[in-house]
Amino acid sequence: MLYADDLGLTTNDPGEMQTMLNKLRTYAEKKGLTVNTAKSEVVHFNSKPVSPLQNPFTYDGVVLQEKERFKYLGMLLDRRMNPKIAEEHAVRPYMAAQSRISEFAKSHDLKSRPHAMLWLSKVYGIPAGMYASQVWGSVYLSEGSGFGSQLQKRHLCSLRRILGVRNSTTNWAVLRECSQEPLQFFWLRASIRLFISMLDFNSETISRVLKADLHLASFKSFCWSAQVSNAFNELQGSAMFK
Repeated sequence: MLYADDLGLTTNDPGEMQTMLNKLRTYAEKKGLTVNTAKSEVVHFNSKPVSPLQNPFTYDGVVLQEKERFKYLGMLLDRRMNPKIAEEHAVRPYMAAQSRISEFAKSHDLKSRPHAMLWLSKVYGIPAGMYASQVWGSVYLSEGSGFGSQLQKRHLCSLRRILGVRNSTTNWAVLRECSQEPLQFFWLRASIRLFISMLDFNSETISRVLKADLHLASFKSFCWSAQVSNAFNELQGSAMFK
């Protein structure tokens, strides 16, 4: 998986991984490129890590670090593929955006104008917390599960502060008063757009991954396709959407 200067190598076979690393070294030398081994990490997904002393992965003689999780293109991935880890990581940019909104509102005397604060929160705060939500957001798409998200909880706290109401005010009352949808709505839309883009993408690998996930969805409820599909359960015409 190559994007700009980020490279990810994946395989189910340890020996093949070392072969790929060796080929990468040959390619990099030929092209005059340098691989930063200090930032190169190994993660054993859904399996027990192999002791580095028993079977280390090396690049140009340097033993690569083994980690429980790593960041790829801004998304945090852990070895158990728990999407909540990525969602919790997305809380940081959202809170940073809310802090900047608060500073902007203070400097422009907007604190006493709730409609302006709500607008800033929707067009600037929400997008900051949506990065990679089309991947990790699927776990929160079923009815009622969205309010269990840390991001959604932080967003509702921001809305309550703007309205000046108690923390005990119900979630739906706050959202309706602010004329805002739950974040679940944005995550579902992002997931559907990702699905459509994968259908149209000119890549055999993407096609195979999507077909495999759709097949898995027929007997495993935790996979991405099943979670996105189940989001339609409470909608009128859900069978058609599925």
